[in-house]
Amino acid sequence: MKSFASAARSFSISTWKSPPAEFRPIPFWVWNDRQEPAELRRQIREMRAQGFGGFFIHSRLGLRTPYLGSEWFRHVKLSVEEAARTGLKAWIYDEDRWPSGFAGGKIAEVPNLDYAGHALACRENDGQPVFAVVRSAPNAWCNGASWPDMLNPKVVSAFLRLTHAQYRKAVGNHFGRTVPGAFTDEPSFIVWDDPNRLQTVPWTKDIEALFKTKRGYALRPRLASLFFDKGNYRRVRIDFYRTITERFVESFAKQINDWCAPRRLITTGHMMEEDTLIAQVRAIGAAMPHYEYFQQPGIDHLGYDLPDTPLLPKQCVSVAHQLGRERVLSELFGACGWDTTIGTLKRSGDWDFALGINVLNQHLAYYSIRGCRKRDYPSSCSYHQPGYPLYKSFNDYFARLSYVLTRGRAVRRILVLHPIASAWALFSPRAPQRVTRLDARFGEFCRQLLEIQRDYDYGDELLLEKYGKIMDGEFVVGKARYRAVVVPSAETWSAHTLALLEKFAAQGGKIISVAPVAGYLDGRPSKALTNFLTGPPVTHLRRTHAAALDRVLASVPRDVHVTRPDGSMVKELVYQHRSCGDREIYFLSFGKSEKAFRACISLDGNGSVDLLDAETGAVTPVPCASKDGCTRFELDVPRHGSKLISLNRGQKSVAPKISIRERTKPLSGSWKIRRLNPNVLALDRVRVKFWESPWTPPMGILGGGPGPISLPNANDLIAKALDSGSILPQWPVFLRFEFHAVLPSAGNLQAWFVLEDPQAMTELQCNGSALRVLDGQWWLDRQFRKCKLGHALRAGRNAIECRVRWIKPTIDGTSRFTMDGTELENGYVIGDFNVVFPRGARAPRIVPAAPLPDDPSADLARAGLPFYSGVIRYERRLNLSKMEASRRCILRFSRPHGEGIRLSVNNRFVRDLWYEPFEADCTDYFRAGGNLIQADLFANLGNLLGLLHHKRPWSDAAHSTNKYLLRPFGLGAAPALVIR
Repeated sequence: MKSFASAARSFSISTWKSPPAEFRPIPFWVWNDRQEPAELRRQIREMRAQGFGGFFIHSRLGLRTPYLGSEWFRHVKLSVEEAARTGLKAWIYDEDRWPSGFAGGKIAEVPNLDYAGHALACRENDGQPVFAVVRSAPNAWCNGASWPDMLNPKVVSAFLRLTHAQYRKAVGNHFGRTVPGAFTDEPSFIVWDDPNRLQTVPWTKDIEALFKTKRGYALRPRLASLFFDKGNYRRVRIDFYRTITERFVESFAKQINDWCAPRRLITTGHMMEEDTLIAQVRAIGAAMPHYEYFQQPGIDHLGYDLPDTPLLPKQCVSVAHQLGRERVLSELFGACGWDTTIGTLKRSGDWDFALGINVLNQHLAYYSIRGCRKRDYPSSCSYHQPGYPLYKSFNDYFARLSYVLTRGRAVRRILVLHPIASAWALFSPRAPQRVTRLDARFGEFCRQLLEIQRDYDYGDELLLEKYGKIMDGEFVVGKARYRAVVVPSAETWSAHTLALLEKFAAQGGKIISVAPVAGYLDGRPSKALTNFLTGPPVTHLRRTHAAALDRVLASVPRDVHVTRPDGSMVKELVYQHRSCGDREIYFLSFGKSEKAFRACISLDGNGSVDLLDAETGAVTPVPCASKDGCTRFELDVPRHGSKLISLNRGQKSVAPKISIRERTKPLSGSWKIRRLNPNVLALDRVRVKFWESPWTPPMGILGGGPGPISLPNANDLIAKALDSGSILPQWPVFLRFEFHAVLPSAGNLQAWFVLEDPQAMTELQCNGSALRVLDGQWWLDRQFRKCKLGHALRAGRNAIECRVRWIKPTIDGTSRFTMDGTELENGYVIGDFNVVFPRGARAPRIVPAAPLPDDPSADLARAGLPFYSGVIRYERRLNLSKMEASRRCILRFSRPHGEGIRLSVNNRFVRDLWYEPFEADCTDYFRAGGNLIQADLFANLGNLLGLLHHKRPWSDAAHSTNKYLLRPFGLGAAPALVIR
């Protein structure tokens, strides 16, 4: 199979410092409106400038260019050509939204194809089970089609003809070159529109015949065993879910790979619901067997929290390690929210990369944030973000990590058997609790292994049948070799697995079993299995805890050991170790550590140590000492921190450094603080009038689609009035935005009204004066248009009114957006003013611009900038004596309330600060005498587009409030000068 990575896997410092496009992050580039050729090209060039390596062309909510139509493919072709000119890679995403398989609804148009998904339901009638096959019905998400039957190879074949084959036709010779591969997203066999889907099992029309062929007996007389603990239910369930899983693998992942591979197209993406055992049984059978047919397998890590167990990444990384897949993808940062900083995103990325991921797929980079698009699982790595300039260093960081973590080979000496067959044996859709308990027990065990700083792979039994063998006292799976095998607590194992374990034990292999041990072999009672797992030569653990695991694994060489100065083991560590000839690479992540600490690190082997700064590309020797085959050194680890380390075998270690005292000088006092962009007032309440009716009371604007809603709201009020016939389509509908303004004593207030949809909101006026939409002038999004308020603005209450041309945004029965559909959204007033919340007032108001506080610790959200979405510049003069300037001078910031800081000294850029520790060595930028410190703080969009009236993380009406729930904004504290 083709590998996306370079064939040469040695480590090059020069390549690491400037990694090429193939190692750079690849975001989902969200096509979610009507695409314009000039804007497509502009955004591609901008992505290149910000350090991305390419993009996935991804249809999402709000798309107004017909999916897979002639205009769609014209835009694909010009984007691919622009990517080729700029040196980026233009990847395919194979579906309209997700999950893959329905081809944007076109699957329903294939003649003579019985494509709809099936499920088997069971109910009891007078104590007897009654079975019925249910079929997916047409639904809006699939654009009027049904959820497709991914267990039917003919359906998947039709899907390939409708998608991949059409892309190949559109892009010609770029296929397999500028277009390196295709992403498939969340395929499953669930019939999602069935209200009883959690009470069903997967089904397809030929499953009974397939079962009889593969398993040798009839399924129908034993259907009750799938739902009730009747008969030899463990065996029946194992055979059933094995048959379903094998069919799903062959029908979908294998068929797609077989189509892509000879056409030089890399298969990538991830399956549905991979993160627990019970979810896998319900949605995909088992995750790991599918990864065999992904040339670049991947996962989906939603949100910014770090999971309690490593199951999600380790399943995928294990198969990649065993089958020689050099690249492993993670779709990261989905549904984090507009207020999540890129420093928080780094923490999630570090965790995944330390567990074996090496391709960052960012979710998402919006083409547009107009209308509901801004609420489609943000945040976004696009030009809409005030902190978008910081993404260059963010992308450089992950590009360097991606490069170094593909070099050499991964070092993992322990194999943990994966108990998915036990989940099959125990699962009943009527009573899933036993699988839930198995999930918890297995997750806790895997977490404990990480806590004792032992890395490992999982062994899937279906893959062990293909690739497992015993050689020279090692347990071999494909290209991976293991010194020890851990058999976790389970219900059942396969006869093939037992045979491998017995052979491994006979050759002196280390086997550890964990109580309670399995008592079933392929679902049948087996004393032989139980006796083997509890007798010699297996080491049996009756109680599972970290200390006991550490003891029984003592004979397996430890490659890294990290403690605190008091000798306690750092349980928060996850790591990846790669051996690259004479260089051992370690990426250590401490993402779950809530406090900074001093780490005492010991690595296996003698040599010198370098600290690799993945953000800047700097390489710094670390004082260390080698003794007894280990190299020891210490590093300061910040909160949620990570370290990239190179142990250079055979090189002389650097002698321990003599401690140097440091002096900290707080830079409190007066700073010059000013905004560099217009301020903004969010207008998120509105009055509505139908023809000559009176104005309604103020209400929220947003309703209907995804994201935060309020009750009542203008969107739903108008839509329901039209649907019910209370008003006629030809009746005029008006909106009124109201706000209070205090004007300067002299001169006009510079201000503009910004609206998101000027085609739908017409006849604009402010206080009776007509407003004109300015050609080519925009704010935040190139589709958000400006109207100059000028003299129309007055002291006191102001009213901006418009006529609404209301057209339903989507086609009935589908999720397709129409070209002229209306989406009601907030309005915005931007300009040179402050925004305050007077005591007792129900809404914020505009007041004349005033100097910002000169205290760097001030919360600027409470100082006139509650919705601000730009850059704040902090400046201060600093005098240094000649002696001070000759020493190491570090500027240290506390964790800011904002996206990050761009630091300059004496008008020279130093570095971007967007993760802890927020500090920079400025020695080479300072001089004796006067110096100018300039720190530009980037806001994020949380206080503008986030949950302003909802208690996080809720966005429904039940958790809404009339109050504005704003997050702080500002540096948070005075910086300090550290002199060493």
